[in-house]
Amino acid sequence: MSLRIAIGTDHGGFEKKNELRDRLGRQGHFVLDCGTATAESTDYPIYASRVARAVSHGVADFGLIICRSGNGMTMAANRFSKVRAANIRTAELARLARQHNDANIMVVGCDHIDEDPCDLFNIFIATEHEGGRHGRRVAQMMTTDEWADSPLPTHRVLRHGQSIWIDRSQPGSFTRSVAEQRVEGEGLRGILISGAKEDILDAADALLPVWTNSGGDDGFACMPAPGAEVDNATAIRDAVLETDRSYDQKNLMFAVPNTKAGLAASRELICAGTSLCITGVLSTSDFDAATEAIIGGYEDALAAGKPLHTLRAVIAVEVNIIDGAVNRKLEELALQKEGRDEVLPLLRLEDRAALANCQRLHTRFRELFFGERFRRCAIAGAAPARLLWSGTAPSSPDMNPLFYVDELVAPYTISLLNNATYEVFLDSATIVRDRLLEKTGEMDELRALTDTGIDFEEICAVIRESQQATALHG
Repeated sequence: MSLRIAIGTDHGGFEKKNELRDRLGRQGHFVLDCGTATAESTDYPIYASRVARAVSHGVADFGLIICRSGNGMTMAANRFSKVRAANIRTAELARLARQHNDANIMVVGCDHIDEDPCDLFNIFIATEHEGGRHGRRVAQMMTTDEWADSPLPTHRVLRHGQSIWIDRSQPGSFTRSVAEQRVEGEGLRGILISGAKEDILDAADALLPVWTNSGGDDGFACMPAPGAEVDNATAIRDAVLETDRSYDQKNLMFAVPNTKAGLAASRELICAGTSLCITGVLSTSDFDAATEAIIGGYEDALAAGKPLHTLRAVIAVEVNIIDGAVNRKLEELALQKEGRDEVLPLLRLEDRAALANCQRLHTRFRELFFGERFRRCAIAGAAPARLLWSGTAPSSPDMNPLFYVDELVAPYTISLLNNATYEVFLDSATIVRDRLLEKTGEMDELRALTDTGIDFEEICAVIRESQQATALHG
């Protein structure tokens, strides 16, 4: 059977490339020579990219790349969508690359093989992909292409390490078909949901493919922790474990409040193997307490000989509610000032506290979950927690509806959007980079608040007290 084959090399394989090109041509294949055209020193990514592009775009059925080691060429080729390049050194590896991995480009480091590269390539192109369990694994691997090349904003933020979840904890219609459409067609990665058991199970079922393909990193249906209203750690733990058993869903997560009882229950639940989200985190002290519960739970599980690799934890950080409270304080102070020069510095701090706080907590997150204490857990397979930005709708009517969403893109984060914000996000988000990591001066803004006489920790304490009272008493 005649095949279309793209072949390329840098200067290290120039003569061998020409030889293989001619031999494959004599076998009846259409061979596209992607260079190099001389033996002069050149840069290998150029030619690996040419071959990979031909395969990626369907111009070639297979690719053959020749160089000295094969390593750099393989790395360069695999950056292209739909490309599965394998560095091949033996006939057995050539067969397995096709049977198990459905490889479509063979890379040969001629300085490190004893066999004829043309013979290896003939084995490579003659071997069929087995499918079955191997097909499922290749499909999982290639889901990366879906979001790497996708114009969807949900996929664009995923390239920067952020997942988009939707908040369905408020009253509203919910159907499984809508959830499936948002997962399959829009790239939704999680749902915060309360309501009937049937709705929660429908959400979990719709998200199960995301959970499976991500290895359990994403794709959660997160429901409020039952028993949280009684403010008793044992009651929360028992109610969550009973619900988890009753619902019997691998991708179920529980939202536990940031209360003394909630944190104590969280540690025990983590140890018991339950995925959870600690909600209502405002300040650094809240974050440290939540982290202590999570890492402590990991350590307890490790000491008990329990597996850590299936555990996932999320810390939900409040966003717009902080700006709302700080803005009111700033406006009160502005009314007490007489001159424009005194008022303007206060007004410039409006809508800045929440972003500054999020940056501070993201920095703290990196210190704690990539620090010395967590190392033992990480070696045992524990995944770092993630930050979930909660309350990302604008804090005032005249604010850009995506103000917080656009500014809070960062690795190891989740952006939780309500229905209205989610629709705007799909339609007009302009995600181009992880902006949170690029910010400068946010710590200065928090200090500037202190200089005005505003106690940020006191504001957080008032918000926290109100939230906890609502959680406990409705």
